Amino acid sequence: MPDKVTLSKQRTEGIMFKRLFASRKNPYIPGLNNPEHIILNIGGCRLEMDIPPHYDSAAYEKEPTDVPNIYDASLYESNSDSHFYNPNGAFLFNGLLPISRYWEFLGPFWYDQYLGLTKFLVSVLRVDCLTEGMSCLNPDHFEQVILRFLFDKGPDSPDLIKKIAPVNWQIKEIGHQPWVLFEQREDDPNQDITGANFHSYAATAIDDRYFLLVYFINFGYTPSELSIANMNAFKDRIMDSVRWQLSDAAQKRLQEVKTQWPDAKLSQHRKPEDWVYPEWRRGDKQKGEPNIVILKRNTPPPEFKI
Repeated sequence: MPDKVTLSKQRTEGIMFKRLFASRKNPYIPGLNNPEHIILNIGGCRLEMDIPPHYDSAAYEKEPTDVPNIYDASLYESNSDSHFYNPNGAFLFNGLLPISRYWEFLGPFWYDQYLGLTKFLVSVLRVDCLTEGMSCLNPDHFEQVILRFLFDKGPDSPDLIKKIAPVNWQIKEIGHQPWVLFEQREDDPNQDITGANFHSYAATAIDDRYFLLVYFINFGYTPSELSIANMNAFKDRIMDSVRWQLSDAAQKRLQEVKTQWPDAKLSQHRKPEDWVYPEWRRGDKQKGEPNIVILKRNTPPPEFKI
């Protein structure tokens, strides 16, 4: 039986050979045709998917980790990297991370670096800003949650490059539950590469204040049309492998929500929001100010409506 050094050498040689035929139009993704079958316990719900092994020489993966109790507050408090801030410093969404991986899109082996890169994450988000009496299991309420999430990562994060969202909004049924698929694009028409840098999301509700978010942070290449097409095809391949089963407790709560709001529905299509970014400045930490100080809002944050 070959030792680890021999296996590693064989793997490297195999990748180099396959890269002979790689290009911007048809990049090579190591492990794409030999994925791992992942099964995760998310608060008693069952998530299954087929994903390639981690492949990035410069970043570490988060090994698949079951989270049987999503209500354990310490899991969120200790995971500060997953906090979503609003400009006032409060947490709107608080997250925990059961798994993360990186995948490189490779061109011919004479390219020193990868063409593009996708960071993949599965996160459980707790919606700390949700109005009392609302529920993520209500499709209409959940749609509002997604818009508030995108606003938080858009106009409420004015220090980052401007975003357009939601893009390519669609509803997909997985495990007899609705999932919302959407994108957030960078808004810089003067640079082709920014069109290839975008986030793809897939979200579904778990409980009143909790939802599952599968997302792909894509760092693409030019021409952007080829990069976007290849990264979306890669995302679609993974999402087509996803299997989802709510826990008995979640199914019971879902039926209660359906009884309370029998006519609630998700929008089948949505155009990007016409949000205008605010005027802002950096906060003064010595004065106890938050990192971002909003001077003037041009578009107010979306309000939750029961």
